[in-house]
Amino acid sequence: MTPPSLDDAGFKAGCANPCRRRPEVFVVGDRAIVRGDVAGTPTGELFGAPHTGKSFKIMTIDIQTIKHGKLVRTYHLENGLGAP
Repeated sequence: MTPPSLDDAGFKAGCANPCRRRPEVFVVGDRAIVRGDVAGTPTGELFGAPHTGKSFKIMTIDIQTIKHGKLVRTYHLENGLGAP
């Protein structure tokens, strides 16, 4: 089973206010490092967490390796301490 993603349409539809990702991109050699923030206020249960009406903010970091113009590896981290 694939865990839910912050980019899923269901996640975006489940927030009362826009859930935004503001990427910051660094390129070093064959790697791209992307830092983003996702924020929103759930309108109901989200990822199994009960609805509280509180907003949240989650920071994400992706480290991607690119070889010959193709993405060959991705590492992904989410700081869920601000999650619902």
